[in-house]
Amino acid sequence: MLKLPKQLLICGKTCTITYTDEDGGGETELSTGYIKVGTGNPSEVLEVLLHEVMEFILYSQGHRFTRYEEGNDGLRFVLTHHDFENYIREFTFVLEQILGIKRISRGKS
Repeated sequence: MLKLPKQLLICGKTCTITYTDEDGGGETELSTGYIKVGTGNPSEVLEVLLHEVMEFILYSQGHRFTRYEEGNDGLRFVLTHHDFENYIREFTFVLEQILGIKRISRGKS
């Protein structure tokens, strides 16, 4: 069984993760890196955590903006292929932390 992390280093920021008894869903305080994940639906916990991590990475790399609409449907992410490669590199680093994989270096591929 996967042990869910209480902290992750994401884009150079230590993010604190709290798991609540609430039904599914999650949220991220983008300015502080505080991530909250509901555990009410156990089959979705990892999916929700990864969703919040992905959003934090994209926000931190400057790829999130809004069309000033209400709700999450107003959010847009815009990036080039090069930006996507940088995003994947950071996301892989976070996955390695979650899975407990040790990489010798974090250099560019």
